[in-house]
Amino acid sequence: MMEIFKNISFSVVLGMIIHSLASWMDSQFLVTFLENNLITLLVALMAINTTTMSVMMTKMSEIKEKHKIDFPATVKEMSASIYEQITLICVAVMLQIVNGSPKVKEIWGNADFVFSSLLAGVFIYAMLILFDTAKGIFVLLENEK
Repeated sequence: MMEIFKNISFSVVLGMIIHSLASWMDSQFLVTFLENNLITLLVALMAINTTTMSVMMTKMSEIKEKHKIDFPATVKEMSASIYEQITLICVAVMLQIVNGSPKVKEIWGNADFVFSSLLAGVFIYAMLILFDTAKGIFVLLENEK
């Protein structure tokens, strides 16, 4: 649980830094890209991660049969990863709905900055999940030898 809070904090702070830099440079690329593509990108990353995890589960089953080693913590983390990714998709949808609201922008002057930074944070968090999955593959491949 602490790891999740660490990842959330890291993602939000980095999202704010990146968005601040983009704003300072008067670049709308990040905001436009995330507004137009984030949901699709998150779904695609989830599909990639799920496929990768199924390959990893197959390999872990082979190792379990061959060496009588069980992986309950790894399976639990893989399951948690799926829930994290579904949550990210839901959070991104909610953020985009609120960010697209003229009423929210009228009430809250910094809404654009806050919600764009949070969208960048969601994207960064998704990249962290992808990175963790990739690290798992390398661990499996290293230990296979």
